[in-house]
Amino acid sequence: MFVSLARRMISGVMLFGAKAEGWFSYFLMKKEIALYTASKISSEFCWFDINGDIEPLFKEYWCKRLHPKNVCEKVYRQPPLRESLKKGKLRKQDISATKQKTAVILIRAADLIGKKIQYSCSGFLPNKRQHRMAGLAAIEIAQKVSKAWRSLQAEWKSPNRSTSKHGKRARRKEKINILSQNRGGACCSTSSSSEPSTSYGIVEDRSSGRPMMSWHDVYSLAVKWRQISEPCDPVVWVNKLRGDNVIDLSDDGKLQDALCNAYCGESYGSTDFSVLENVRDAILRLTYYWYNFMPLSRGSAAIGFIVLLGLFLAANMEFTGSIPQGLQVDWEAILTLDPNSFVDSVKSWLYPSLKVTTSWKDYPDVASTFETTGSVVAALSSYSD
Repeated sequence: MFVSLARRMISGVMLFGAKAEGWFSYFLMKKEIALYTASKISSEFCWFDINGDIEPLFKEYWCKRLHPKNVCEKVYRQPPLRESLKKGKLRKQDISATKQKTAVILIRAADLIGKKIQYSCSGFLPNKRQHRMAGLAAIEIAQKVSKAWRSLQAEWKSPNRSTSKHGKRARRKEKINILSQNRGGACCSTSSSSEPSTSYGIVEDRSSGRPMMSWHDVYSLAVKWRQISEPCDPVVWVNKLRGDNVIDLSDDGKLQDALCNAYCGESYGSTDFSVLENVRDAILRLTYYWYNFMPLSRGSAAIGFIVLLGLFLAANMEFTGSIPQGLQVDWEAILTLDPNSFVDSVKSWLYPSLKVTTSWKDYPDVASTFETTGSVVAALSSYSD
């Protein structure tokens, strides 16, 4: 349906001449994403990676609204829809999986959590599909970040932790390696052929055997959920365009370190709201820089608040209120000169609506409940009313 619709719209746009050239790449990109999704419908969702698999030139021409005449014949195209449907369709078990007890529990929780991203502003209409997507993404972020924090906290408390000069040097080297991931994160050129496509989530550090996540991994989880939930207007990391200059984001790694240090020390596992103050502030600072950085196309603002909800859950805090009427959190950050002012502004309405809770830990694992791309599509498309 998406493919045939794109074809008809492209044909219609041709009638408007040169002024509509930008729309060609726009609809061509939509077609490529529709074909890509169809080809991945039976694959594990962890391998759904538009940013790594879609040709960067397509995204460049799409974002810049350039005419695709110079790109169509030069790059790899997605397999035809008929070919993808021969290999796999949306299976009955994917649809029936949404009715299983674990899936029902997750979907109900996701619907409640996801509603929290809704802006009460003119032009922002509620969307059940996007709310469910946001809730599932936030829960998965909480589950994976919590696992990484738990492992890090256990390592810090380990009596075998080396205090020797050699040990400090090894840990310093490890820290540099972790920060270097950030340089390969949201705004450096990573479109070389030597870079493999990755599934975002927990990565195990080979030297220590412990799971770890960079800030880019965390936000990429939300990006992936947004991409599958909104095929007509997907978000893409713009660092995947050609010719980007490498930008050193090691300073952003300090934000990640500040959050880990705030929670993985004495605050770890605490249900004392006052003890978690530094954790709350660190999450808001990270959100402030995200909103001012937003290295994506449309959808960046929603992703920023989804990650905020997920990080609060991982630290045993749930946002039970709603965003104040007339306020857009992303613009609040963009128009604020420094992160401290943003924290002071947002916490006046957000902190009173935070509830310390560990109930989210009883939720089934998102990644194993909705394992395939088809099951995710089914979960986002099934409603009882």
